[in-house]
Amino acid sequence: MQVSLSEGTRNQLLNDLCVKLGFCLPMEGRNRILDDPPEYLDEFVDLIYEFEGLNPETADLHVKRMIRDMIIKAHHQTSQGAA
Repeated sequence: MQVSLSEGTRNQLLNDLCVKLGFCLPMEGRNRILDDPPEYLDEFVDLIYEFEGLNPETADLHVKRMIRDMIIKAHHQTSQGAA
């Protein structure tokens, strides 16, 4: 799935990932996602795991689904102009 997030929505998503799931990316990771976000959902999820120092291939599927759902929700907010 292709995702498109406004910069404000990406920033809010990163804040939510940190507060709600404990995925507080290092500054390099935050900047990479803010400046040049992945185009596809699976790439986005994998990049979050990689910047967190985790292997997306061995990730807890429940947590991975929660991250995916947060990205999809953010995508819908952007596409509806709410960001």
